[in-house]
Amino acid sequence: MTEGGPPRGGPPSCRSGGCRAPKARRDLTDSEGTLTHVLPAMLRPLALPYTVAALGVLLLAAAAQAQRAPGTLHVGLRTGATAYGGEYDGTSGAGADDNAGAAWMYRDFGVGLGAEFGYQLTRRLSGRMDLHFGRYANLDRADVFNPLTGTIGQRNDGEGVAQLQALLRFTPLPYARAVPYVQAGGALAFGQGDGAAYGPALGAGVEYAVTPRVAVFVEATGAMLFPDGAIDGFDPDGQGYESTDRVDYDALTQYGAGVRYTPRAAAGRALVAVDCPGPLGIGEDGAFTARTAGATGSPHWDFGDGVTTGEVTTTHAYMAAGTYTARFSARVRNRDASAECPVTVEAKGPPPAVDACAASPLRAAAEAPVAFGATVSGAAVVRWDFGDGHAADGAEAAHAYAEPGTYEATLTATGAGGTATCQVTVSVGTADEVFCEAVQTLAPAHFGFGMDALSINAREELAANVPALKRCPALCVRLDAFTDGTEGTPALAQRRAEAVRDFYLRSGIAPHRIAVRDGGVAPDANPSRDALPGDRAARRVESVPMTCPAPDGPGD
Repeated sequence: MTEGGPPRGGPPSCRSGGCRAPKARRDLTDSEGTLTHVLPAMLRPLALPYTVAALGVLLLAAAAQAQRAPGTLHVGLRTGATAYGGEYDGTSGAGADDNAGAAWMYRDFGVGLGAEFGYQLTRRLSGRMDLHFGRYANLDRADVFNPLTGTIGQRNDGEGVAQLQALLRFTPLPYARAVPYVQAGGALAFGQGDGAAYGPALGAGVEYAVTPRVAVFVEATGAMLFPDGAIDGFDPDGQGYESTDRVDYDALTQYGAGVRYTPRAAAGRALVAVDCPGPLGIGEDGAFTARTAGATGSPHWDFGDGVTTGEVTTTHAYMAAGTYTARFSARVRNRDASAECPVTVEAKGPPPAVDACAASPLRAAAEAPVAFGATVSGAAVVRWDFGDGHAADGAEAAHAYAEPGTYEATLTATGAGGTATCQVTVSVGTADEVFCEAVQTLAPAHFGFGMDALSINAREELAANVPALKRCPALCVRLDAFTDGTEGTPALAQRRAEAVRDFYLRSGIAPHRIAVRDGGVAPDANPSRDALPGDRAARRVESVPMTCPAPDGPGD
């Protein structure tokens, strides 16, 4: 290939440089200290491959990271340097080295931009469509000899070339974080000549996964393009010019770096496999096993019924018939990986039987224990749900409710043949409410024969009632006073009731909570019961607890 003069094999006067005009720009191989000037001539063709190889070795030292999965789309953007090899590439002609060969690949760089659209076919193989536009130095040189006119001047109007490449990429190490790859395919290009150019394309690079979705890369790709004049507008043989044109194509190379983005990150299924049991009966334990392709961290089974575990190998029983999706996930080879499988659960045989389902007490105070029980047969799993977010296993259980309210406690018995349930309603109140509701009787006060004054014993009996009356402000008391029928003192029962009332008043019980009733002779009086005169048990004042009436409304 020639540059700055006639094509290779042109007239001797031109090959000797006699027809060459001064270059319009300074070559990159002058004494400015460029790469190709500093390196020994024998090493110049190896500079770029060694550079790419060194980068690859550094990236391969990174931790493992699985790349995109089969069926994954990705897009990418790139930029970098371009190189042109053809009749005007500057590697032959006046002042150039006719044996420079592929030196055009490492000098006179231009700039290019590109975009790619890819699809991952397998773990190691993907397809890509690349769109690339670049400026290629030397395509528009001003010192080119035109054999058709015999003059030296501007050959082309620009340096731009657009390419469309279809490539297959092969990745030998799909599970590394930094992966080398090679690619091959075809290219279609539109350059400075007439019509389109086409031909094979070949390249190599290294990609580094920054995240499961984002990767950066360095890459070199070249294409051999036919016909010879489609890129640079000059084909010595094709234009009837006698020459010894050594190649009948032009070459374009791109060296660059960029970023690739995968909208859907790889699921990592190749790193995890799971074994799940076949059809299970309700309540039947099944074995779940996960296998991973490397060191495993943070294992997690989600059985699809709200139950999870942190084991790799475990057992689980489903409590209802249906089809569930069990999913295992873990951190494998420094990335998130997962796999899942369906599990079918069906009824096998008759359902269990539940009888004598009960709770005691049905009215309980908050924080006080309630006993639950039932008779269950034919069940593999029995569980009480107390209706407040708490549960316990077994047919017999105890539970204390933290807050007042009405709760529906449910027992569920699960066997291979299905599920049976029973329910019990428990009412929970405050401790004072339940205590006051339980006050059904109060201690009576007993009197001596013919007496209406409180004895020491009577005061002790009444004192036992005072704490309950103070704790229950909605509780009133009715005083029913009696004689034994032999005392013969008129109004004695009334005076006894008043004595008890005075005791309660002095003890702090409000007057409106105390009512007095003269009961007369006790209906159970039996004067012959005691050796002493009369019937001591009948000489009493009963304190009858009752709910205080609602206060009268305004205007009553």
